[in-house]
Amino acid sequence: MNTHYSKLAADPEEPSVVVEGVGPDCPVTETAGGGKQSDSPYMCEALPPLAMLAIARVRKHGVKKYGFSNHESVPPEKFLGHALGHLFAYMAGDQQEDHLAHALCDLALMVEVVERAKIKAKLDAAFNSRWEEVFSLKKELAEVVRDAKELEELIHKGSSPT
Repeated sequence: MNTHYSKLAADPEEPSVVVEGVGPDCPVTETAGGGKQSDSPYMCEALPPLAMLAIARVRKHGVKKYGFSNHESVPPEKFLGHALGHLFAYMAGDQQEDHLAHALCDLALMVEVVERAKIKAKLDAAFNSRWEEVFSLKKELAEVVRDAKELEELIHKGSSPT
């Protein structure tokens, strides 16, 4: 699945991804001041901005080195191994790079890969369910066509001179 976000939103060939809690059907809540807004299950404003910027800095370097979507081809456990390596290096006192930011970035990419796999599994299940429905309808249609041909033959035999 393409994670280049501007392409994802604009590409009609990509399967639809639904992020729960940010769509038009999100419940509405009233604020203390009487205003209304969507009741989001997320509290993005509570994310630590300096940590998010550190992840973005590491990610920028990674994109230059490996490409934008390379993480999609990496098994989740590899991200965990790399995150642990960075944490151990930090704990050992290594200061070659920002090991905490690298560990955070590896864990964020691991979460991304795992969550996208869950979405893909749901989409695959929905797709397979729809195909089962199509095949079932195709079978029913074939039976209807067969019955119509038999009926046509009976009508033809009944109306022909004997």
